[in-house]
Formats: sequence, C-alpha cells, structure tokens
Amino acid sequence: MGSGTGKPHREKKTEIIIAAGGGDAGQMLSDAVIHEGMIATTVTFARARALINRHVFDLMILDAVVRAEDALRLCRQIRAVSTIPIIAVVAQGREDIILAAFESGADDCVSSPFGT
Repeated sequence: MGSGTGKPHREKKTEIIIAAGGGDAGQMLSDAVIHEGMIATTVTFARARALINRHVFDLMILDAVVRAEDALRLCRQIRAVSTIPIIAVVAQGREDIILAAFESGADDCVSSPFGT
C-alpha cells in the first residue's frame, strides 16, 4: 500500500529509448521490450538526441546494424552529455563495429540477428 493514499504502490516500469536508423529493427526491439513489461520509446537518431535531453530513460538501445556510422556518432553525442547505459545492436560478425561502439561509449553490444 502507498503511504496514506489507500492505493497500492506500483513500481516504476523500466523506460527504454530505442534509437533506430530505419527498417524494421526498431519495431522488433520495441515489441520485445514491451513483451517483457517495460516501456519502449522508439525514435530516429535525430529525435533521440533531443529526447535524451528532456526525459530520463533507464537504458538506450542503439540500432547500429544498418546505419552504423550514424549510430556511433549518436553514441558519442549521448555519452558526452549523459551517463545512460547504452547497448548497441550490431550486425553479426562485425567486430570492427563492436570495437567502435565500445570506443564511442557503448556499455555493451549484442549481435543481430538474435537467437530465440
């Protein structure tokens, strides 16, 4: 119970911002996040920069599969102004992009396509 309100206390849901460069990846990631009971906000790279400055998210998932250079640039820009944890999604077998993602400030990387 909440303190004195008579209403049950609800835990805050984890809010994740998904920055996608196009294609279906952003929607697929969003669907997976929502399926796990979290809140997903899927935006373009340009919109992500503006939104990070105005809203506090718990995690950023950065789609670096199709437009890797743009994604890495966004990662550097976000890291310069925020400590939000960043997970970069990179194409399978692209060790060069994985290394660049870590150098750009990503906290972790996962390869796409994902296993089931």
